[in-house]
Amino acid sequence: MNEILNRISQLTPNAKPLWGKMTVSQMLAHCSVPMQAMLGERKMPQTFFEKLFGKIAKKRMVSPEPFKRNLPTDPRFV
Repeated sequence: MNEILNRISQLTPNAKPLWGKMTVSQMLAHCSVPMQAMLGERKMPQTFFEKLFGKIAKKRMVSPEPFKRNLPTDPRFV
């Protein structure tokens, strides 16, 4: 957790994205919504697909393995 907090504290408004086109504030907002949903802090209706594969997706989201580039984003997180 400290590693994540340290990385966030090093961000500045002028930071250049390593991939994608989001600004720092957009990226932080984008990342916080799925985490809030995963932790139960934000209630979001589940689709049929999410009910079937939600546990698999949750394990991937919290794994130490980095996300692959250019994966589709759930429109609720944009």
